[in-house]
Amino acid sequence: MVTTTVPTRARRADRLRLGVLALVALLSAHTAIYVAQFGTGDRFARAMAAGGHDGWWVPASLVVLGVGFLLLIQTLGGLAHLEDRARASGRDGAAGIVPVAPEIRSIWGRLFPLVTILFLAQENLESLVAHGRLLGLDPLISDSGIAVPMLALLTLGLSVLGALVRWRVAVLRARIAAPNDRARRPVLARVVAGRWRTVGALAPRQWMTDRLDAGRAPPRLLRV
Repeated sequence: MVTTTVPTRARRADRLRLGVLALVALLSAHTAIYVAQFGTGDRFARAMAAGGHDGWWVPASLVVLGVGFLLLIQTLGGLAHLEDRARASGRDGAAGIVPVAPEIRSIWGRLFPLVTILFLAQENLESLVAHGRLLGLDPLISDSGIAVPMLALLTLGLSVLGALVRWRVAVLRARIAAPNDRARRPVLARVVAGRWRTVGALAPRQWMTDRLDAGRAPPRLLRV
């Protein structure tokens, strides 16, 4: 099966993957920050309730995790399809020409600011709904300043995973697109195989050349 796409559709798919990855990172970072600040158990539950997370946090988390899981299944399926095509093509190599570091910088450079802005907007919205006031930048700079390092660490980890997937896809596509030298290699031999000499000996032309009595002689009147 061969699938085609257009630049517009490819950009939309890339933005969709980045958006889902940002939501998963936001969910993970938000939970990790609250656990680091308040621990687990009753203190965590009270802090979540005081922050205005009651009633919507669990359903929203389930939706985000479900969409992320579906995207993961789709990505792994596409990767497996490329693996099969690369294996069937008989081409190897091309892995060294695709660097992974630029992919990490590209994803993290977009993911970290996006998740930070989403976290800040979420905390301010929750405070506005629950207490009628905005927090400003306090969610990032208060409580020992743990929010920014946690956001940076989690988004970096997800960026590395995403970059590895994109790197592997680029490697497989390079292998599929590479010329297959083995398939185009000319079949030449310096020494003719014995079976071909036998076939040549049995050919009609060779039989006529080697035979002294080639057939009927010229008419008597045409003899000189």
